Amino acid sequence: MYYVSILVGNPPRPYHLDMDTGSDLTWIQCDAPCTSCAKGPHPLYKPTKKGIVTSKDSLCKELDSSQKHGYCESCQQCDYEIEYADHSSSMGILATDELQLMIANGTFSKPKFVFGNGRMDHNKVSVLYLQCQVSFVSHLIKYFLSDNFVMLL
Repeated sequence: MYYVSILVGNPPRPYHLDMDTGSDLTWIQCDAPCTSCAKGPHPLYKPTKKGIVTSKDSLCKELDSSQKHGYCESCQQCDYEIEYADHSSSMGILATDELQLMIANGTFSKPKFVFGNGRMDHNKVSVLYLQCQVSFVSHLIKYFLSDNFVMLL
């Protein structure tokens, strides 16, 4: 298993995520409290009220198309639930925050990053997903459609 470290928030805090190429949502453990959560090497993430993605947001609808439950018109926040082949799982809400990136020319960028906030995680700490519109890679492509090499700090 490989992992990657990312810096999220302002001020930026480090999070260590397992890499997964077969799923569609990056998530980190949330300070909600987190139920059934594995202990990780990083602090629990605490979303701000304005950083919580609503159920009417287009990103929520994109995520919901890949989830096993239906779209919730009456829900205020965007819920997610993921189960893996090894029967580990994560359940929580979708949020946005700054992702600190350093570009090859030495400048920094802080694009908005969409990710899950795990409130009930079974046998996983945090995961970096590399597939679909709400994935980590789609965020990099969206903000850096140029010859710049992107490096995480």
